[in-house]
Amino acid sequence: MFKRLSAALLLAAPALPVCAYGPTVGLDAFYTHQDSGDATGEGFGARVTAKLSADPDLFLAGQYQKNDVDAGSLKQWRAGFGMGAWTDDSAFIYWQLEYVDLHLPNVLDDQGGAAHLGLAASVTPRLSIYGRGGYVKLKDNDGPEFVGGLAGQISGGLGAFAEYRYTRLDSIELNDIWAGLRFTF
Repeated sequence: MFKRLSAALLLAAPALPVCAYGPTVGLDAFYTHQDSGDATGEGFGARVTAKLSADPDLFLAGQYQKNDVDAGSLKQWRAGFGMGAWTDDSAFIYWQLEYVDLHLPNVLDDQGGAAHLGLAASVTPRLSIYGRGGYVKLKDNDGPEFVGGLAGQISGGLGAFAEYRYTRLDSIELNDIWAGLRFTF
């Protein structure tokens, strides 16, 4: 895990001097609850995003998540990139491609990719909603994935978020609920 999270942070580092406008790097730390048959339990995760340019908005993203579940430790690692554009001052539409690595002892050990389309919209200057849908294609499994969430800015570079992710693969169905803090730099 340390090597993968370090790699994600190193990928994000070049974005710092490139963008002098607004937050360019975000770090999420979250609690997660998994409720999926053999994969029911709690855990933690971290996600890093780095904005590389403003027009178009190019970004990198990396995530690690570990849930201690009935069947062992469910571990997820994701790394990817995407691009988006503001449709007006309050809506952002984007696409994202990512590498996905899922591991649950004796149930799932698979790697592959995912593609998503998403939309984020500001409800108020401090509150936004977001969602994305796509497809996960791993070596031995594939299926749809949907994410929805709510994010709020507490102050300056500190925010909070709640998110739900549903992934339906051939061998397992994953239901993740996240709640965490977002730090932006």
